Amino acid sequence: MNKRQVLITLITLLGLIQTNFSQELNTSSSDLKSWIDKQFLTARDSLNIPGSTFALVHKDSIVYIQGYGLADIENKMSVSDSTTLFRIASISKTFVGVSIMQLYEDGKLTLDEDVNTYLKSMQLDYHYEPPITIRHLLTHTAGIDESNLENRVRTKEELISLGAYLDKKLPPQIRPPGEAISYNNFGYALLGLIVEDISGLTFDEYVRINILEPLEMNFTSFKEYIFDDELYAKSYTLKNNELVAYPKGYVLQYPAGSIMSNAKEMSNYMSMFLNHGAYKNQKLLDSLTLVKQLSQAFKHYEKAQNGWLLGFYEGHWKGLRIVQHAGDIDGFASLLMLIPEKDIAVFLSVNSSSIKDLTNRNFVNQFTDKLLAKLFPTIAKNENSKETPKKGRVSKPLKAFEGVYRPTRYAQSTLDKVALFIGIRPDIKISVKNDRLLINGDEEELIPISNLSFYAINQEKYTSFKQNDYGNIAYYFLDNQAYHKVSWHSTLRFQITMIVSILVVFILFILGTMIRRLFLNKKEVHLVGKLNLSIAILSFLFVFIFGYSLMTTDPNEFLYGLPFIVKASLILPLLIIILTAISLIAIFRAIREKKSRFWWFNYLVTIGALFFIVWLSFWNLIGFNY
Repeated sequence: MNKRQVLITLITLLGLIQTNFSQELNTSSSDLKSWIDKQFLTARDSLNIPGSTFALVHKDSIVYIQGYGLADIENKMSVSDSTTLFRIASISKTFVGVSIMQLYEDGKLTLDEDVNTYLKSMQLDYHYEPPITIRHLLTHTAGIDESNLENRVRTKEELISLGAYLDKKLPPQIRPPGEAISYNNFGYALLGLIVEDISGLTFDEYVRINILEPLEMNFTSFKEYIFDDELYAKSYTLKNNELVAYPKGYVLQYPAGSIMSNAKEMSNYMSMFLNHGAYKNQKLLDSLTLVKQLSQAFKHYEKAQNGWLLGFYEGHWKGLRIVQHAGDIDGFASLLMLIPEKDIAVFLSVNSSSIKDLTNRNFVNQFTDKLLAKLFPTIAKNENSKETPKKGRVSKPLKAFEGVYRPTRYAQSTLDKVALFIGIRPDIKISVKNDRLLINGDEEELIPISNLSFYAINQEKYTSFKQNDYGNIAYYFLDNQAYHKVSWHSTLRFQITMIVSILVVFILFILGTMIRRLFLNKKEVHLVGKLNLSIAILSFLFVFIFGYSLMTTDPNEFLYGLPFIVKASLILPLLIIILTAISLIAIFRAIREKKSRFWWFNYLVTIGALFFIVWLSFWNLIGFNY
């Protein structure tokens, strides 16, 4: 075969590959655009989502881009795909990842060095070894606690610098780095501060100069509400079947979740990833650096299908690898999705949700799943059901895995730990049945495979447990989700039983005291009785105020600060501790002097007060932990 024949053959093969690719990637189908339109218009009418925006990109070309519905119901402003700015929340973290990788490429940082090497504004206090690294922060494995209280403000005048905010509010480290994934906004705020300390620019300035301007993203910004009001989409929540607008807010840990953008400019951003770090004539990242960023950087166990990347997380759809990041804030739900294998990227954002039902996030997830089936019909038709592996033998008795497990992402050092009571991070219960483990009765079955590895039948995935240094099971992992095992006294069932029992004792004591005074003519009351009556009343009052505020206040409001009545009520635990200490002294003195002529129920109330203090301490309600 001569050179001419070889060339003709190669061109023919390339043509066939391109033809097959076009057939597999159904972007030219005449009904695709109308199908996409129908999905968003249906969501507008049936799910109370007034506005949305969408972009589908192939390499450096926009396949389809469109805005739907209203950005502002009150002023009847329509969504424009090229101008209307949506709050895309945690998609901000992908920009943090690009910023860090640019500094890495320039030799200004390494991924596995102690972050204190690069921090000039502050230094981290380590409670565990080894030190926290850039990689730990990027993969949410630094072990830093969660806290959502007071991380936003209402006005620009209340904004403070990133360094000042972190110096004031950064939670402590609660687990060794590299042990488990626990999604954490503070980690990405710290990365933003590292960018500031290395570059000498504020984080938003660095991103504008080094990412946004080269990508012609002139209206995208980490600075919130800096353009004319008509450019910004409002977001809404459904209350009593009526859409109510969220007020403006400003994120203090802003690198983690404050960026605002439109579909057109996000298309430029996605094209950069699909074109090996380049956009038009601008090179933002070297192709090798980009490969490193989009490669798996951490996974919990060997057979985990999905892990965390450097600024993104991993997913799979019928065997197709997806690089993605979602964002949720104040009724907005957004998604950026890259499919490097197919040179395809998708961005969408919607501006309304029911807090209770999460209608916006559910719509986004269902829409993208259907969209992938439309784009890749051949892959969608493939029966991808996996064969269940044979049952094996694990390294511990199945009883060792039983217990209650809780998602790692919740506050443990501040009083927003009480959000567990409203189900913000629901526990799961793992029990043994015959030769396997069951989750929550029968929601999932885990078949033992080997070591600490199991196979989840319903999800068709390998899963794993992890033990601590003492050989006890400490974690349950499912891909990039992590649950830590909860001790019996930390379970919600025990904690609720404990506080209810204490309050019953207090209420009975209050009623008993009233009956003794009113009907039994017991006018003379010992000092211990007076103290315990005060303790019982104050305890009941505190639980009522705190519980009522928790149940009746929009959870979003706690992001801006605690209601005044809640802050004021935090004085009551301190009074209860003082009164309990005095009551104990009075009891011991009376016993020593053999003058313990007070009602026997006083002993029970004092014991109840001690348990109440323990309960308050567990939920970080002693002092002003917010």
